[in-house]
Amino acid sequence: MCSGPFKMRYYNHTKSFRNQAYANETELSKFVWDLKEKKQDFSIEWAILKHASTKKKTAAQCNLCLEEKHHHCSRT
Repeated sequence: MCSGPFKMRYYNHTKSFRNQAYANETELSKFVWDLKEKKQDFSIEWAILKHASTKKKTAAQCNLCLEEKHHHCSRT
């Protein structure tokens, strides 16, 4: 899930970019490994687009996940 401190989430993302054993951990790592297989150059820039809370026990959806999907879809 997407919750947890930013530093830990960032570390897990970068780990999945370096080690192919973790290539399927996130949608971003899948995309990065697809680019690597195609031998395409890429760079990743990180920015805070919006602050959102993570899923609460009583909620059906995770606000952070929804925001990430929204921003991803609006950029592609």
